[in-house]
Amino acid sequence: MLVTTNLPMADIAEKLGFHSASHFSRQFRRWTGQSPTEFKPKHHPVQKFPQ
Repeated sequence: MLVTTNLPMADIAEKLGFHSASHFSRQFRRWTGQSPTEFKPKHHPVQKFPQ
């Protein structure tokens, strides 16, 4: 959801069943070695705008 939606992290955390965005963020860092805010720009598809 971090890379396929523009939902705020708090909404993503809630949809995934976490009690808070900070709990999600801590667990995400344990799993990936980086925070969700570090991860998202690296993996989010680049938006192409018509010229």
